[in-house]
Amino acid sequence: VLMSSHKKIFGVGLSKTGTTSLAEALSILRLEAAHFPEWILESRAPDYLKALVWPLNAWASKSNSEFLNLRPWVYGYFANGVDLSLLSPFDAVTDLPINLYYRQLDKLFPASKFILTLRDENDWIVSAGKHFHSKRAAQRFHHRNKMRLDTYGSILFDEKMFLRAFRLHNAAVQQYFKGRPRDLLIFNISRGDGWEALCDFLGKDIPSQRFPHANKSL
Repeated sequence: VLMSSHKKIFGVGLSKTGTTSLAEALSILRLEAAHFPEWILESRAPDYLKALVWPLNAWASKSNSEFLNLRPWVYGYFANGVDLSLLSPFDAVTDLPINLYYRQLDKLFPASKFILTLRDENDWIVSAGKHFHSKRAAQRFHHRNKMRLDTYGSILFDEKMFLRAFRLHNAAVQQYFKGRPRDLLIFNISRGDGWEALCDFLGKDIPSQRFPHANKSL
């Protein structure tokens, strides 16, 4: 079932690749943009699993480590329900969990544009390490933990697993849209991509203000 004939813009890059800057840029272009739409997810699991994972979440939150790797194993039996129709009011959406659903979104919202934000992987892994070790990376939300597990193969930061997920995701997106240059933009802000590339891809006039750079400290 096609949800909308109104084409949308989906930022399918992973966190810490410039997704916040992209969302701000799209807003400057007078598009209704949503960033990190975790509210499309709903955690689904039996009550006994939720009870089992609570002390493991408390341990991880306090120690920033996994207890015998039990928590990822338990969350493997969780599921995230997703309601993509909740994206209908927006012109553009960026960041997780959009990365998990680009194939479905391509079919549900035909003629949409997809933007894969990239970053040098060495810079990205340093940034991801800072972000996911911080207290802002909450440990106790079931839907968020499951989303991270589905995205990175790990809830807490793990350099090897995160790098593997980064490479696999970026390659998979480019393979999926192979031969469709009008539908996918590869966008690397750290290497100088900005208004010219973005506006050419979207058919928009270049604004007078500078391209935004958000969360540069991370």
